[in-house]
Amino acid sequence: MKRLIAQREMVADYQIVIESSHHGPTSLTKPPMFIEIGSTEIEWTDENACSIICEAILEVAACDTIRCDKAAICLGGTHYPTKFSKLLIDSEYGIAAVAAKHDLNLIDKEMLDQMILKSVEKVGTLILDWKGLGREKERIMALAADTGLEIIRL
Repeated sequence: MKRLIAQREMVADYQIVIESSHHGPTSLTKPPMFIEIGSTEIEWTDENACSIICEAILEVAACDTIRCDKAAICLGGTHYPTKFSKLLIDSEYGIAAVAAKHDLNLIDKEMLDQMILKSVEKVGTLILDWKGLGREKERIMALAADTGLEIIRL
């Protein structure tokens, strides 16, 4: 994300945001990463945008010293959670997984444990979009308390 933000002026017509997790946790042994360029054939065939994305991926993949000392799981908010995107860009936190408000009903202890344990870096924090927890706020808070992780409310 930070590499793409640094190239922001080269893809000025695009939003650079994270998307809530909806492809995992999985049983894959290597962590997957998904990057979308728009949602129509016009964006998919934008050679400039594709080139910027490819360069960013290759640069980051070639650097084996990138580690995150503050890995977090984020819960709540929208499918494109701007609060968590901003946090990722402007802080030292790395985000292992995001469950949007519309998926919180699917989060139970087992799922939350998988989100935590299947992260590459050790997760030490749960970051909650406090207003974005909706009707699940009490239940999610009870699950969060049982993890023993630091809890941050945004």
